Amino acid sequence: MPPFLNEIWVWVTAHASGLTAVAALATSLFALRVSTWSRLQNRRHNILSVQPDLVFELKDDEDMVKLLLSNNGLGPAKVDDMKVYYGEKLMTGENVEKIFNALTIIFPNDHVRREGNRATYLDAGVSISPNKPHDLVRFRLAHWKHDDVVDGRDKIRKHLNIIIKYKCLYGKNFEANF
Repeated sequence: MPPFLNEIWVWVTAHASGLTAVAALATSLFALRVSTWSRLQNRRHNILSVQPDLVFELKDDEDMVKLLLSNNGLGPAKVDDMKVYYGEKLMTGENVEKIFNALTIIFPNDHVRREGNRATYLDAGVSISPNKPHDLVRFRLAHWKHDDVVDGRDKIRKHLNIIIKYKCLYGKNFEANF
């Protein structure tokens, strides 16, 4: 063996316990780094896997119109706030009553009749589960015929604006607009 290798070998054997401790420290720091990275990636995945997605849908049945709200995401949506506007004017009232107040303005010459008692109430803190449509409002106008429904839907889309602010399980904020 060449002499310089012999000197290295003697130094390594003399300092073996210190070198072992340094190698163990380096290995544990690397493992800690990998563990932290893995945890962060897992958290990002979990946040994405429970992300809600609230979607509005306007449907008509004969002479009745339904405004539905669905959560097409993978996790529940926790409602923070719901605002209803007729154009730029903020509507007042309790919960979905705001929507009926706006509909009364949109259709001033007709009586807006609430159909059934199936309205979903969206107070702050209400949770909307995924893959289940909820009736926000279901109504008919006293003098509507089926042909009037298409024109009525267009008026609703033009003048009614609903903004729902909500969160996912991890507290990330979202907003749905109609």
